[in-house]
Amino acid sequence: MTEKLSLQLALVLPDVPDERDSCIQRLTDTLLAQGLEKVHVVRQDGEACLCLHYDPTQFSLRQVRGIAEASGARLSARYQHELMRIDGMDCSTCATVIEHALKRLDGVLEASVSYAVKRMRLEYDTEKVSRKAIVQRLQALGYSVVEAHHESPWYVEYRELIVSAVAGALLLAGWLAGMLHNGHWVSVGLLGASIAIGGYYAMRDAWQSIRERQLDIDVLMIVAAMGAAAMGQWAEGALLLVLFSLGHALEHLAMDRARHAIEALADLAPKTALVLREGVELEVAVEDLLRITFDPVKREKALTERPLNARRWPQQHPPPSSAAAWSTTPPRSTK
Repeated sequence: MTEKLSLQLALVLPDVPDERDSCIQRLTDTLLAQGLEKVHVVRQDGEACLCLHYDPTQFSLRQVRGIAEASGARLSARYQHELMRIDGMDCSTCATVIEHALKRLDGVLEASVSYAVKRMRLEYDTEKVSRKAIVQRLQALGYSVVEAHHESPWYVEYRELIVSAVAGALLLAGWLAGMLHNGHWVSVGLLGASIAIGGYYAMRDAWQSIRERQLDIDVLMIVAAMGAAAMGQWAEGALLLVLFSLGHALEHLAMDRARHAIEALADLAPKTALVLREGVELEVAVEDLLRITFDPVKREKALTERPLNARRWPQQHPPPSSAAAWSTTPPRSTK
C-alpha cells in the first residue's frame, strides 16, 4: 500500500525560482535513492507542490517530511541561485561574452544574462566555486556587480556620455590645431588622445571578444580607427570612435529610462486580487493565481478572478472564444 504526502515546493526549496529548475531533479533523485517510491511536482490551488509516494511500512509521515526537508536544505545550501545586476555592459555581445566566460568556470551550472535589463540569472555549486570567484571573474572581464539597494552616483550613470564629450572636445581641438602653422604634431597628439579616450569602451569589449574568439562590431570599429590612423587620417579615425561611443551612450540612456519606467509601472500593479471560489470572495496574492490558459475548465475559473482595481466581468457572459478577446477590460456591448 502506498501513501502520499504533498509539501509546498517553496518550503522545501525556497530559493528555486520555478519547478523547471534543475534542483528539482536533484531533489527527486536524492529522495528516490533514500527509498521513496515516486517523487514528482504537481500544482494544487495554483501552487507548486512536491508529491511524495512512500511505503507506510517503511517510513512514517514524520520521517518522510523530515527526509524531504533535510534533503532540500542540503541542496539549497550547496546550489545557490542568484539574480545579479551587472554594470558595464554596453552592447548585446557583452551578455554573450559574460555567459561564455562564466560557464567555463568549474561549478557554474547556469549563467543567463539579459542585456536589456542588465541582469544575470546565476546558479552555481558552492562546493566547486564561490561567489567571490565569480565576481572576480566578472571584474576581470571589465564588469561589476551592483549590490541590492545600491545607488550609483550620477557620474557613473553618465560616464559614457562624459567620455564621448571629452573625446569630442579633443577631436575639435585637434582639428583646429591642424589649421595652425606648425601645429601638425600638436594636432596628431590631440587626435590620438581623442581616439584613445573615445575608443576606451570599444577597445575593452573588443579585447574580450577576441579572447572569446568572437568577431563583433567593437572589433571592426577599432580596426577601422587604427587603419585610418595608420594612413595618417587621424581626424577620421577619431570622428569614427567619437560617433560610435556617443551612439552607445545615448542608447544606454534610452534603455535606462525605459527600464526605470517599466519598473515604476510594475510597482503600481495590485499586489492582491479578489477571487471568487465556490461562491466566496477571497483575497489572495496575485502571484498565487492560476495562469490563464485555454483549457475550458481553467478558463471558466480564470474569468472569476480580477484585480482589486478592475471591474467585475458579468458571470453570464460566455468565455472569450479567441486569444484576441483576452484583455483586462470586459467587452463592451454594442447598441
